[in-house]
Amino acid sequence: TNKKIKKSITFIQWYEKWKSLFKQNVKKTTEKEYLISMKHLKDIHNQPINQINSLQIVEQLNKITGERAKQKVYEFLKMVFDKAFTNEIIQKNPMLIIEKPKHKRINGNALTSEDEPIIEKLLKEDNADLFLICLYQGLRKGEALALTRNDIDFNNKKLIINKSLNNFNEI
Repeated sequence: TNKKIKKSITFIQWYEKWKSLFKQNVKKTTEKEYLISMKHLKDIHNQPINQINSLQIVEQLNKITGERAKQKVYEFLKMVFDKAFTNEIIQKNPMLIIEKPKHKRINGNALTSEDEPIIEKLLKEDNADLFLICLYQGLRKGEALALTRNDIDFNNKKLIINKSLNNFNEI
């Protein structure tokens, strides 16, 4: 007898449903990461999700040039396909046999004891106080840009670091 192939929703339809059911309250930065991942996966958007196999996913991942970007798309796909499997949208999870891409972590070079006074002198000459605070306190850019006057305790000589500015200019 002829087996009827169960009609499946497309990958992009499942993504929209997955996002609305399981990822309603994510940060804007996370939502942006999802959109970037989806841009990398245009070739499978309109394909029925139950027909996407591991080879197709590996092909999609191999098209991504950046190692960290490839890893993020893998992690995104894993979340999407895991939920599709646990919710019986798909019978087989193609992500189970795909190895997570590796990326080499690049360690930045810290200033040497010789570099620091040179940088300090240049910053003082340019009246770049914010950069001096970053240099002395080891602040990240977002932490420094989120500082307010209330974060400085002049009496006790303390700086309170309790927030950060994100890519959307939100604290």
